[in-house]
Amino acid sequence: MFFSAQAIAEMAAAYQGLDGKEDRLLTALLSHKFKNETSKEFAAHGVARRLRTLTTCIKNVFNALPPESETLPTRDDLIEATINIQAFILNAAGLMDNLAWIWVHENPVKNRDGLVLKKKQISLTNRAVRKSFSTEFKKYVNEQKKWIENLHTFRDSLAHRIPLYISPYQLPADNSAAYFEFDRLKEQAATSDESNKLDAEQKKLVVFQPMIRHSLYEKGSYSIMFHPQLFADFNTIEELANKFLVELDAPFTTPPLSGNKLSRTLKRLIRRLASVLNHLAR
Repeated sequence: MFFSAQAIAEMAAAYQGLDGKEDRLLTALLSHKFKNETSKEFAAHGVARRLRTLTTCIKNVFNALPPESETLPTRDDLIEATINIQAFILNAAGLMDNLAWIWVHENPVKNRDGLVLKKKQISLTNRAVRKSFSTEFKKYVNEQKKWIENLHTFRDSLAHRIPLYISPYQLPADNSAAYFEFDRLKEQAATSDESNKLDAEQKKLVVFQPMIRHSLYEKGSYSIMFHPQLFADFNTIEELANKFLVELDAPFTTPPLSGNKLSRTLKRLIRRLASVLNHLAR
């Protein structure tokens, strides 16, 4: 068995508490009094939908690949788990972005030039967004910044480069010679029954490790034990979202522009105005 008895017991307890955490966060989210309909939509049809998807994905992964299992998983179970982990990563990253969209629609957040943020700038890790938070919440988001960036890295690889993958089994180095000897014997087998028996014996030499990764060669790519990671990510999302709702109720203070930034902003505005005037004069 890959996990210890204690780890399995802890994951079982986390699994049992999943629905309660989802219900409490949904209640807090959907009962919140938002200032405008756009924020309300991102909350109800962005964050809430994604939260339900996350809990469903975790359940589907644990049903397809129970952490206490000691047998090699079937191909269908591997595909089922992989699809749900991929959906979890995409929606977890999207949920973080939904929170950022709620924030900039609820508060007059501006970029370094004092202008409204562009769509591609709206994220919790954007400097202007983080600067607009209270001191306490800004500190918390800064502590989670690496986790959020890693989440988006996995999302970007999944969406644009190499999808996440669970290996069907691993071959311990000590068993490699015997494993390849079975390959030779199967080629020489006189009947399919004999080949199947050899294949069954060969499979006893491999083990399944519940790990997922994307690229085997891309720099920075690494394997993750997905059972505990799903709970760790969900708990971080739950904690961050609850703190975010508290932050929404706090008085918003517009971050002041420093003298240098104010000077640069004025210069940019003057250059833009001059460009418009030159265009009109033609």
